[in-house]
Amino acid sequence: MTAKIQVDNSLPHLIANDITERIMNQQLQPGEQLREGEVSDRFGTSRAPVREAFYLLEVAGLIERLPRRGCRVKAYSWSEMIDIVELRNVMELLALKRYTPKTAAPHLKNMQEILRSMEERFTEDDKEAYSHLNQQFHRCIIRFSGSKLIETHYSRLSAPLRVLINKSWEGETLDQSIKDHQQIVKTLLEEDIEKAAEILSVHNLATITRLKKHYQSS
Repeated sequence: MTAKIQVDNSLPHLIANDITERIMNQQLQPGEQLREGEVSDRFGTSRAPVREAFYLLEVAGLIERLPRRGCRVKAYSWSEMIDIVELRNVMELLALKRYTPKTAAPHLKNMQEILRSMEERFTEDDKEAYSHLNQQFHRCIIRFSGSKLIETHYSRLSAPLRVLINKSWEGETLDQSIKDHQQIVKTLLEEDIEKAAEILSVHNLATITRLKKHYQSS
């Protein structure tokens, strides 16, 4: 599952998904103003579906409304960034604790297929496609939990988390990322859940280190 708002062909969802991808690709920067008139002109529509799209984006945590000033791309504070990354880590580790080979088998098979696609995108240095696949890979980990409640709460982090991960990859190679994913799959196949959890936690929290490096140098 990607960070798209929803699989829906209605105009508000199409507008919301277009803006989502522009945020993910950093065509729209944190703090940048979003104007209903400009968006409605670009899509050749009235402002009503644009307002609905803005609502969907606000719920997803990608934009924020300002009193009498409209909407802007959400700019997360440093403490919020840490919260998002650490919450992700806690939920994924909880899911791994509930791992059982029998129930996890279809999700692990899916992870292996996703990993093969990630390796192809890594070779092509296609960070955008790799980012989508990365999100799908980690969603498989959450499904080990067998909990719809955990999945629902995790999905609320999806969009802002992908924004932060993409930002953390700026000026970085994906070498360590692909190695981590390969090791996670390898240890799960060996049923060494403790080792998989250790690799996963280091992998997840490395996002904070990369973000800190990025913001200190900017």
